[in-house]
Amino acid sequence: MTPGIRRLVRVGRVEVQKANSLFGVFVLIIHTPNRDRDKSGGQRQRVLNAARRILGLAMLAVALLPLLTTRSQAATSPRRIEVTAMRFAFAPAEITIKTGESVDLVLTSADVPHGVRFRELNVDLNAAKGKPAEVKFTPEKTGTFVGHCSVFCGSGHGKMALTIHVVG
Repeated sequence: MTPGIRRLVRVGRVEVQKANSLFGVFVLIIHTPNRDRDKSGGQRQRVLNAARRILGLAMLAVALLPLLTTRSQAATSPRRIEVTAMRFAFAPAEITIKTGESVDLVLTSADVPHGVRFRELNVDLNAAKGKPAEVKFTPEKTGTFVGHCSVFCGSGHGKMALTIHVVG
């Protein structure tokens, strides 16, 4: 039996079929059983079979079109990366992104004002507790870039580092 199809009734020599799913609808449109073919190999039957297959493929293309457009829209939105700054560390401490990938970097402070600066990437953020800072950027060169806390936050301030690995 063909997947997605269930046979309902046999009336004389004819079987009536019904689809169980959307896949079954496509199978019913595209599939042409041997018993439906004209024994003389008529031109009309071949044309009908070809039209049935083309219609089925067109319906499949229309059904898949929203999936294809959704993926392209998702690819254009920037990747959101959230970093939390606290005395005296960033979490996460390391981030890996791709060259040419749009990034939305969000810095949140868990305690006192903090900042992070990457001179090579032209990124500078300052966040206060309860007030996140955000910057969008797209790295164009590969490498490892280390940003340090740019707002004095106490005795461990100099040890605060956030590393961004940009890969090709």
